[in-house]
Amino acid sequence: MARVEEFKKKYPTSVIGINLGANKESPDRIHDYCQGIEAFSNTADYFVINISSPNTPNLRELQKSESLKTLLERVIRTRDGQSRKVPLFLKVAPDLTEADIKSISQTVSDKKTRVDGLIVCNTTVSRDSLNTNSPVVNEVGGLSGKPLEKKSTELVSRFYKELKGI
Repeated sequence: MARVEEFKKKYPTSVIGINLGANKESPDRIHDYCQGIEAFSNTADYFVINISSPNTPNLRELQKSESLKTLLERVIRTRDGQSRKVPLFLKVAPDLTEADIKSISQTVSDKKTRVDGLIVCNTTVSRDSLNTNSPVVNEVGGLSGKPLEKKSTELVSRFYKELKGI
């Protein structure tokens, strides 16, 4: 936190985005996000609620309907209780079904759980776009770049249509 505050003092016109994630072994992942908001609310220009890291086991479960609703209600309540109301963005995974897209869109459109924007998308765990001879086809973790280009573009379009441009 001190490094972020120092940076903000040195470069006061810079925009500071804080990407919040849950600790890998946390017993209460939602609490982790809320603690991040409390810690950085005086410094951040925006927060990213990252529920899409492929390297944090089961984190993507927070994208499911009831879990996402609970997460956003608590995060928004925490944010609104701070001295500054910092914008919130939700970062989702590219490996979503149509049902996931509809559910996420409904949740982020609801008055109680509305975010200021979506970040579509993080890295993919899918290896479908890779040649079977690719050296990374059997690696664990997320892929970005060219293997994700088509999937991410399609996902942006699907969310835009589902959210009707809001």
